[in-house]
Amino acid sequence: MFINPAYAQSGAGSPDFGFLFLMVGIFIIFYFFLIRPNQKKEKERRNMQSSLKRGDKILTVGGLFGAVVKAKEGEERISIEISEGVKIDTERRFITEMLQSKDKNKK
Repeated sequence: MFINPAYAQSGAGSPDFGFLFLMVGIFIIFYFFLIRPNQKKEKERRNMQSSLKRGDKILTVGGLFGAVVKAKEGEERISIEISEGVKIDTERRFITEMLQSKDKNKK
């Protein structure tokens, strides 16, 4: 009916550092396989968006292909020609991919 005294005193042992090392190891794995590659991709995407210039062939988030007609340094809005005489304005952050530019075609 009473609790054995040996079981009642077993809770005051030394701390278990195995669990702490396991959590640190899992965080390191997540950092190198998930967080760090995403940060690199995001940095490359931001660099591509900031370096857009006239004549670059691009793809937007909405799936529109076009050529950059007007892109001023420091402005977020750019003009894209999606068809002969059809121009739209969008923000740089909606550009997902740069396909090619006129300078690359000359080589």
